[in-house]
Amino acid sequence: MSRIAVKIFLAFWLTFFVVVTSFSLLLDVLRNQEGLQPLGIFHQRQLEQHQSQMQTIYRNRGLQGLRRFSQDVETNRGITSFLLDDDGKDLLDRAVPAVVLAFFKRNRLLDIPQMQLREHRMLMGPQVFPETAPPTTLLLWLPMAAGETPPLGNWWQGRYAGAQLGLGLLLSGLISLALALSLTRPLNRLERAATRLAHGHFDSRDIDSVAQRKDEIGALAKEFGSMAKRLNAALEGQQRLLRDVSHELRSPLTRLQVAIGLASRKAGAGNEASFERMEAECERLNALIGEVLALARDGNSDTGSVARPFDLAMTLRALSTDARFEAQANGKEVTLQAPEHVMLVGNEARLASAIENAVRNAIRYTAPNTAVLLSAAVDGDWVCVKVSDAGPGLATEELEKIFIPFYRVSKARERETGGTGVGLAIAAQAVHWHGGRIVARNRPTGGLEIEMRLPKRGGDDKFIAR
Repeated sequence: MSRIAVKIFLAFWLTFFVVVTSFSLLLDVLRNQEGLQPLGIFHQRQLEQHQSQMQTIYRNRGLQGLRRFSQDVETNRGITSFLLDDDGKDLLDRAVPAVVLAFFKRNRLLDIPQMQLREHRMLMGPQVFPETAPPTTLLLWLPMAAGETPPLGNWWQGRYAGAQLGLGLLLSGLISLALALSLTRPLNRLERAATRLAHGHFDSRDIDSVAQRKDEIGALAKEFGSMAKRLNAALEGQQRLLRDVSHELRSPLTRLQVAIGLASRKAGAGNEASFERMEAECERLNALIGEVLALARDGNSDTGSVARPFDLAMTLRALSTDARFEAQANGKEVTLQAPEHVMLVGNEARLASAIENAVRNAIRYTAPNTAVLLSAAVDGDWVCVKVSDAGPGLATEELEKIFIPFYRVSKARERETGGTGVGLAIAAQAVHWHGGRIVARNRPTGGLEIEMRLPKRGGDDKFIAR
């Protein structure tokens, strides 16, 4: 259970127990003057000892000796003993008071002795006295000591006090647990939905199940679901806009490149540098449009994606080989550290694109004559992929922002490096889609490290395994 569920459970349980026991004590106090009470341990022992003495005397001295004993006990200790037959007649030749006779008639069939206050005295019984023929019923009528009160209810006294107390704790605990879970389970579902929403998954299964409730939590779930739908619509609109604008830009850009080529031929010698600069900027713009299209495509591909088992180590070896050519052209190097085989379930092309973007980003910013380190390791049910460079690193407050599309760092990673601010956003989108996590941190020895943690079996039931 969550911490809030434990707190609610304990609060309910304590409240139930306090209320029930307080109510029981209050009823006992209110009925103390009239109602029956089970015998406490002390009074039970007192009744049994008195009966044992009477049985011994009856066997040794007969009924006459028992009468003299009862008279002495009443004179010295104030305890009046009654041995009543079925008609309510006392074998000890006493006049039976009306309150004693009424108590006998009402409770003669009880199996367990009780006590009751009558006329500021305590009645105890009935207790079978088997020595007489036929058996009679023993009742004791005795004064109460100063400050003495009968036991306060079944919770605290009597033969079954422990079992009753345990049953009360168990029942109140079960009721409290049910109430706590009924409140916290929908909140846990909303928490899971919020987590999925933060990762760009807008399915509303958990939200819809909670929204069926007819209380404030259900109303909250409905508003939450409405918010998720609006966010999904806004995101789809944004992706559609990026996709449409990118497609619309491709056509005039292609015509512009053709026009630049024709103009370059007509201009002749002496203007090559200017036209080469224009062509380079066109290529740069074309690359940016391609990345925007990839970002829009990946952000809208949550359904129908294919997940297959594949060897990530083999993918990394092919990727590092390609990246090494690009790095060596700029006086840099790419090294790979990975096990022979790293099996993973996922979309291989999408993960390869994510890692390639991180590697190319590292190549772009690492210092000359240094190496970019690409590594992979298995950690339980996770695979950890790291890309480390020897560049200038980042300010602490910017480590999370670099995964935002088109975010650019003002100092070390300027536009002159050729970046567009989209590559790491694409990588983060792919990693999150696989149920993984991506973080950036500064290396103690200098440079930036991008870490991707990926679940070995895939991170989402949206995969279509083949």
